[in-house]
Formats: sequence, structure tokens, C-alpha cells
Amino acid sequence: MSASVCVFCGQIKQGAFTPCGACARAPISEIDLAYSFALSTHCQTPETIREVAAEMQRGQPRPDLPPEQEEYVRQIARQWMESPLYQAVADHDKAKDTGDRYSISSSGIVEGSFTARDSSVQIARHAKNPLAVTRQMAFHALKSYGAFTSSEWEILTKAALNQSWVEKRGVSARYSHVYTHPENREAIFHETAIADVSTAAIVGQ
Repeated sequence: MSASVCVFCGQIKQGAFTPCGACARAPISEIDLAYSFALSTHCQTPETIREVAAEMQRGQPRPDLPPEQEEYVRQIARQWMESPLYQAVADHDKAKDTGDRYSISSSGIVEGSFTARDSSVQIARHAKNPLAVTRQMAFHALKSYGAFTSSEWEILTKAALNQSWVEKRGVSARYSHVYTHPENREAIFHETAIADVSTAAIVGQ
């Protein structure tokens, strides 16, 4: 299987059109599919892949392609979008909330994750403040385990609403591309803001 740079977080993943193991996102749109293919070993050397990944993880934007090359990889993307495998990935991407949570920096880089299915927490090596990210992911884990009573969580949610934590912590801007489930997106944003504020209070941010 080819190696590819995730067009969302800059991590190297297996397969151009597969979900990323770091941020759990899969390319769905034509342009994201096209650049995922362009930034894979189908089109680039392994050395170039590593260089682009390193640049994106440092906060640099995804590199642009010359018009003729972009049109070529867009054709590849359109062919893939006609396949049954693409539809399966697209349907999974639209599925309901899995319970997975992430820590995303102000520059849009995924620095940590909590995976609900196996209760695992992962901290990226490039995280600027690994301790803060660990505490944030631990908060999400505690929420998943039912550590908060309904009345306790109601108090925290009211505080998040009354004090506009989602807006003040920039949650919508950082996480809107990750949490795309309309039926519970607001609740996830509040949970993320609460975790963010609680972590900041502990580490003094």
C-alpha cells in the first residue's frame, strides 16, 4: 500500500484515500482526494512525502500543484468517487458521533486523541504542551467513563454557555472540520470547551 500525507493534519498514513490514523479524517471531496493522491508515493518519492509531512506538522499549508498536475489528480479523484469503496468511506464519514475526541492546536494541527472504542489516549510527539494535551484527553476519557453526574455536567454546560467558552476558546474554528455530526455537534463543542477551560485552569494557561 502507498504512503500518503494526510491533507488535514500532515501525518503520514497508509493509502491515499484511507482515513488517517492520527486525526481519523478521510478525504471525501474531489479536491481533498486529488491532493491526497498527489501527496502520496503514487506521485512523490518517500523523501518528498516526509518533507511535506514535516512542513505541514510545523503549521505550513498544504502545497499547491501546477494547474496541469492538479487537473490530472482531479481526474483520478473523480474516478475513485465512482467506486463502491468510496461510497463506503463517505457513508462512514457521515456516521453519528463515535465518541472519539481530539486536541487541535490554534494552527489546526492534531496534537492528541481519545478513542472511545478502546479507551486509548494518544499524544503526538509534536505537541507543544504534552502535559496540557494529556490532561485534556484525560478529561474526555473521564466524561466517557461517566465520572460526572448529570447535575455536575449540567452545571459545567451552563457555565460554558453563560461565559461563552466555545467562542472564547476558539472551539468552532479549530474543531468544526472534525466534529461534523449536526445532531450533537453543539454538545461536543461544549464538552471540548469545558475540557479546554479545565485544562487551562490546571496548567495555568
